[in-house]
Amino acid sequence: MILYQVISTYQLLNAIVHKTKYNSDKKCVLIISSWLTDKHQNYEELEDVFDKVIVMNAFMKIEDSYIEKNNDYCTSLLKKNGLNINDFSEIHAMGCHYNFGAFLASNNIPHYFWEDAAGLLSRPEILININKNGFPIINEFCEKMCLYNGGEAGVVKKYCNFSAQAEDFDLSDAVNFDVISEFLSLDEDKRLEIRGFFTDAETIEIDENSVLILTQQLFSLGVLGFEEQALIYQLFVDYFFPNEKIVFKTHPDDFMYYGLLFKDAEIIRKKFPAEFLPSLFTNNPKTIATISSTAIDNLKKHYDSCFVLGTRFEREFHSVHKYALIMDFAKSHLSDYQLVNIGGIENVILAFGCLDGSSDKRFYFIDKAKDEDVDIISLIENAGENDVFAFVNSDEDFAFYDTKHKDFWNYLYPVALNKEIIRSDDVYTNDTAETVYFITKNEVIAQAIESISYTRSLKNAGICVSAAAYIGFEKKISLLKALALASENKLLETETALKAALLEENSKDKKKNKKKKNKKKATTDSSFEANEIYNIRYSDPSISIEDLDDNQKELRILEGIINSTERRLLFYMQNGENL
Repeated sequence: MILYQVISTYQLLNAIVHKTKYNSDKKCVLIISSWLTDKHQNYEELEDVFDKVIVMNAFMKIEDSYIEKNNDYCTSLLKKNGLNINDFSEIHAMGCHYNFGAFLASNNIPHYFWEDAAGLLSRPEILININKNGFPIINEFCEKMCLYNGGEAGVVKKYCNFSAQAEDFDLSDAVNFDVISEFLSLDEDKRLEIRGFFTDAETIEIDENSVLILTQQLFSLGVLGFEEQALIYQLFVDYFFPNEKIVFKTHPDDFMYYGLLFKDAEIIRKKFPAEFLPSLFTNNPKTIATISSTAIDNLKKHYDSCFVLGTRFEREFHSVHKYALIMDFAKSHLSDYQLVNIGGIENVILAFGCLDGSSDKRFYFIDKAKDEDVDIISLIENAGENDVFAFVNSDEDFAFYDTKHKDFWNYLYPVALNKEIIRSDDVYTNDTAETVYFITKNEVIAQAIESISYTRSLKNAGICVSAAAYIGFEKKISLLKALALASENKLLETETALKAALLEENSKDKKKNKKKKNKKKATTDSSFEANEIYNIRYSDPSISIEDLDDNQKELRILEGIINSTERRLLFYMQNGENL
């Protein structure tokens, strides 16, 4: 006897197809989650495929005695249905990061691990990030038990779609199962029978050469707020498919009102697994696209082109305006440069265009620099005369700031990115101005930056984005504001690190019941003198305070803030061990 256990609609489809093709002559039992019976109220029809269907409450409440209680529940559920876990010669467990997977792992019961969705065997971080946001205690338990990646006790083999996995992922202990290919290999009667359980849809009429977008339930999962989900899809279409005919295939748990947001788009609301799509369209779309839906990994080989941005875009999509501006400038003025990406979202950069890299000149696209093991200051200091740096600065980390290296600020060019709201309804973004920073010693490129002209109308988001370089006093004020904020952030970071180091040392000393001897410094960099820290001045020192105009006054105030902040920073860095 064979057991299949499923949590999601996708897994249910896998179980039905696998049973139909490989175990049609064997007695099989299906354990299905209770929320699946809510979605598929005709679930009793599954007894036409399986010999017995058991409904399980897969809800998890992690507590000290959870494993013992869960073992009792799973054992009791089988017993009520006249079964014992030892009755099964094969156990196909899908959605192992729920209670049945925990039951199998905690008892070291041999079973086949099935990836939760296409490509997730090699990308467990997707599930981890979802659970971290909404269910941190459950996530901690599942990570400890290795329930995300088939590392738990009792796993005999892992089932996954080989073509959907990350490049170079080790598949030596896995079995390939591509549910779409397996489904299409069945005879037509079987295909219609299986499809009939999930949907009454037959064929779908769409325009030729449409773009099919698979949506995700980002709000339902707690990844984004409701309005943020509306905005991310508005920007997704505006930036990457502004002129194409759009077809949305909504996720079964996605309740966003796409029909109101995209009045020219076609919306497929019928609930069925996306894996049926290749067999439903009269005109197959030319492109299939998604932000990060894993369903696309099963579907991509059935379409001419596939477009995916990845899960990082879900968190950082607000920076897309800056990415578009920077890459527009690069394509116009740096087409022969070599593109060096440091911390940027690779798929987004490439979606806006590539540079041919035919010269030895380098264009550095920099974002989230703290996440990269790169010395940005040294990179700038040693750059070639023609090299160009662009800073998205999405975290306001001001990667180009350093207390003692400011010579290159003479070659720093801030560009204002402005947003104008152009309609009154369904606008979910703000009109706050943003700033992009360029660094270059090349005078021709510098002139191009200072003459930058950029406008982009985003009809779905309801805004017009434009850009212009700061010049004159505006440039001076912009740079000093950046310097002030960067130095304040660095001061806060240093103070926080120092306090953490002192707390850690005090804790260690208390445990040892000894007096403190040495306190850790927040940083080891104290090799510079006070007169080296502040060497940029934009106000005219010859003008007396009484004679300052408004511009000079603002410059003088900003310079005072910077001077004071950096001297405090220097004090902490040089005297941290004595505090």
